[in-house]
Amino acid sequence: MWERFEELRLAKGVSAYQVAKACGLPSGAISNWKKGRYSPKIDKLQKIADYFGVSLDYLRFGRDVQTDVHGEDYYIDKQTAEKAQAIYKKYGALFDAAETATAEDVQFCIDFLKRVKGTNKDD
Repeated sequence: MWERFEELRLAKGVSAYQVAKACGLPSGAISNWKKGRYSPKIDKLQKIADYFGVSLDYLRFGRDVQTDVHGEDYYIDKQTAEKAQAIYKKYGALFDAAETATAEDVQFCIDFLKRVKGTNKDD
């Protein structure tokens, strides 16, 4: 991913500092990313992709069409892919947080949401 960032940055003729500033990232974030100390979250990557006028998929994977590990289309159709990307763009932080969540964490969140909505039958 870093390599694509560098290619896009050089093609646009901007510095890493300029990209960080335009995307609302701390000034050291890009250099920490380069050194492997930091990996931008999805919302930040989306800002970077938007800045360069490319898709998030392109920035992350080097391609615009989502495919699985076998090279097959990942989504059923283009409309499904667009909806999935819209959901991911809006709720990406939840997906990031879920990467390290345990089953107990997930159940806690479900129970919490049920209580907030008043649908928990156990209370």
